[in-house]
Amino acid sequence: MSNQRLQYIDALRGIAIFLVILAHAFMFNGLSPVNEPESPLACFWYNATFYFHLPLFFFISGYFLSDTPQNLKNTSLQIWKKVRQLFIPFLVCSFLLALWKGYTYWFLKTLFCFFLLCYPLNYIRYKFKFSDRANIIVSSIYYVVVSVFGIVVSKMPVIGLIIDFRLEYFFFFILGYLNRKTDYMRYVTDELSLFFILIACAWCYAYNTIFHSIFVDYLVGFLLILVVWKVFSKMSENRFMKFLSWLGVNSIEIYILHFYFGYKIPMFGNYIIENLMSTDKNVVVTHLTLELIVISTLTLCMMILSIMSSKVIKSNKYVSLLLFGRE
Repeated sequence: MSNQRLQYIDALRGIAIFLVILAHAFMFNGLSPVNEPESPLACFWYNATFYFHLPLFFFISGYFLSDTPQNLKNTSLQIWKKVRQLFIPFLVCSFLLALWKGYTYWFLKTLFCFFLLCYPLNYIRYKFKFSDRANIIVSSIYYVVVSVFGIVVSKMPVIGLIIDFRLEYFFFFILGYLNRKTDYMRYVTDELSLFFILIACAWCYAYNTIFHSIFVDYLVGFLLILVVWKVFSKMSENRFMKFLSWLGVNSIEIYILHFYFGYKIPMFGNYIIENLMSTDKNVVVTHLTLELIVISTLTLCMMILSIMSSKVIKSNKYVSLLLFGRE
């Protein structure tokens, strides 16, 4: 894989982590476009963001499922690598965060579970050397089987609590895995991208006024991923791409540490918004614009502070391994 290709994928990860922290910054402030139902514009961008950021993260993670030929030894090494990179940081960081705020890092646990679930699929693919079409069919069947199994197990009192994770995102993880194995993105043309954008925008706008369907939610999330993947794959190297790539490379550190800044910094943003926003309901778009400017700025502050703090933490390789899964 070329450096340019790695850069644009890191840039996509940078976009995803920015949107995740942005959503948290709104949440820390008690602000949300959902609180402004009279504003279709607010609901539109809110829906578009939440259809997109976490699905994109899981899509990219599935894309990077190991291409190493699978046997018992290689699979065992890969599982241990994910234990070190994801599960140990999940346990350590969740323990620390739970002591302070009572939260856990569900994303790390869910991502770890998805990798474990897909190693058998990857093993089968290498053993039987599937064609692209067969790979799509087998992966689809595997997704259905895992989903049904997850639904059944989640209803069991003890076992369901132990292995509880966000199975709804497994759909995007599988799609990312299939993209790496079949490169179906090459069939997405500029004309199709425009068509996908129109469909996604129409649904995001109509979501709060017509009806809700989880299947359409999945479709819209996937269409948005197809479009940004296509756009970023064509972008040349520039300062903006380098900045996004820098955020993407440090996405795990940002995700883990931003909580410790997020509960302090937004107080400033909340003060600005409360004192500058008009009480006139006819200028709700101005409310939204101001919120976006302030919260986006605070989001960048949280992300940069998280990266700076991670540099200090990484000075001790053992602490870095425990918290971030890497030295």
